[in-house]
Amino acid sequence: MKKLLFAASLAFLFVACDKVKMDVKTTKSEEWKPVDSATATKAWMDYATPGEMHKMLAKSDGAWIRRKHNVDGKWKKTNDKHF
Repeated sequence: MKKLLFAASLAFLFVACDKVKMDVKTTKSEEWKPVDSATATKAWMDYATPGEMHKMLAKSDGAWIRRKHNVDGKWKKTNDKHF
């Protein structure tokens, strides 16, 4: 049974590898154009500027209070750092 499984796996491997073709063609021929440092810096600053998602997350900024559920079924506030 092991030989049959090995033979089937080997046949599958050969068939799968035979169909893979490494034919990569690019349609656009874009050349690299140098960019001055001021333009590059401005582009990075625009990219790094906080957006709408950061504004939404800023609403949750602050101190959070965790609560633990006691055995008696009541919740208590805790500020410990361990779960």
